[in-house]
Amino acid sequence: MRSRADPGEPEQTSGVLAISSIRPAPSVGQVPSYLVETYLARDDREGVVDRETRARSAAEELTREGTSVRFEGSTHVPEDELCFFAFEAPSREVASLAAQLAGLDALRVVEAVSSRTGQVR
Repeated sequence: MRSRADPGEPEQTSGVLAISSIRPAPSVGQVPSYLVETYLARDDREGVVDRETRARSAAEELTREGTSVRFEGSTHVPEDELCFFAFEAPSREVASLAAQLAGLDALRVVEAVSSRTGQVR
């Protein structure tokens, strides 16, 4: 059995994985991400590329006008005929505006939490 390296961390024993419940502090000035949910037919691969281009252009336009927005990418779920477009934006309303400018016909816009970097944002 090893001793704890950090008193805030759970003790690690052989054969048992302990996961810390301590969450890292959010970084200062972090901008939230939002998912824009849209309908997209399961076999419409060209539609994904076209919508990504429009989403990127809308984000760039808003940024040029003084509202910082970044298009982060999309995820197409063909089986459910859904496509999600991720925007980094200061608010849900700004993400909705980017979707509207891009002509995405949003079903809904929700804040998203990502763990791609190993830290929950």
